[in-house]
Amino acid sequence: MIRHDPNIRKTAVQVAIVAGIFGTMFFKDAISRVLRIRKIQDTGGTKISSTPMGFGEVQGFAWPSEPNRAYLNEHPCVFFHLVVEEERGSGKNRKWVKIFEDRRETLFFVADESGHAQIVPIGAEFNVKQERLSWRQVADEPRNRILAAMGTSSLNSSIFGTNLFAPTYRVTES
Repeated sequence: MIRHDPNIRKTAVQVAIVAGIFGTMFFKDAISRVLRIRKIQDTGGTKISSTPMGFGEVQGFAWPSEPNRAYLNEHPCVFFHLVVEEERGSGKNRKWVKIFEDRRETLFFVADESGHAQIVPIGAEFNVKQERLSWRQVADEPRNRILAAMGTSSLNSSIFGTNLFAPTYRVTES
């Protein structure tokens, strides 16, 4: 004789509800991304001399109105976002935890053959390339700049150099 567990139906309903909630969230996010991409694609790039005030797309050479340099490569930039994360936990409980973040966006200028314009990036969204490195891959000079910004002198210190049990760190810059 086969016995049916009375809780199995309840569990199946709970799993279906959770799956439905996550499915709805992912679907909403996907639709939002598609609409954003379509809005950008539908806003044709224009010459700077004929760009209206407000939302628009321009292409040209950009330069910052004040000096701003990326941490990892020291290139001048108009925007950067740096995140330092530490890996915590083990096994299934392993996760990356943000321990430092620096985001800078400055007023900048864009020029093309028709003229130039000042861009105020308040609330702007930047879709730029990301570079992700483990802490060990970061060269000495950028590492020192990041540590100075964090207000510390070291992340994984050990009296014997590299500690096998030291936490793992990663750096993401965009």
